[in-house]
Amino acid sequence: MEQDEPWQKIESFLRNYERAYAPMRWFHHWGGLTRERQGYFVFLRFVFLVGLYVTAFYVPLYTWSKMSLSFIAIYLIGDMFMLPTSYAFGGILPMQPLRAMILVFFNYISIGMAFGLLYITLCRSSFNIAPDLIDLAFFSFTTMTAMGLGDITPARHTLLVRFLVVSEVLIGLYFWAVLVGMIISWTVREVRGETSLPK
Repeated sequence: MEQDEPWQKIESFLRNYERAYAPMRWFHHWGGLTRERQGYFVFLRFVFLVGLYVTAFYVPLYTWSKMSLSFIAIYLIGDMFMLPTSYAFGGILPMQPLRAMILVFFNYISIGMAFGLLYITLCRSSFNIAPDLIDLAFFSFTTMTAMGLGDITPARHTLLVRFLVVSEVLIGLYFWAVLVGMIISWTVREVRGETSLPK
């Protein structure tokens, strides 16, 4: 039993985070208009990230604004990382698996935008070309899918952008592994009759 204790604490933390501390829960209390509508939050968070991404690219950034935008991006990446993790390892079974998969995939796209925001705020001049708005988004998504076409690459002397690239690749691969694992797990449980998932 003692060997399982650390993992149980992690699972408990994941459940508590989703139920009490995730930004989605705060969002649900805004006028009651979005209560129990997780899809609204995921969509609006994506729109918010796109807005920040475009704004950060075209508006001159000062040190404090770069730090603020970077903090927001990192915080949202962490939050989006928690959703599939809590589904996969926290024992949370959604009532509508297809909807949950769509939300997880939408989080995946949002993470690409969040990393694009980090590339703008922290290392915009650290590439082999002078990237425009589309270039950085393209670089972010090809990096996250581990495709990496090589037309846009980090400069050799920039450790920060390399760290971000490696982090994005790892998170992207993790998301795909979790997506596949979730599908298999829910399918097996439904076939065995272990859950009451809707037919």
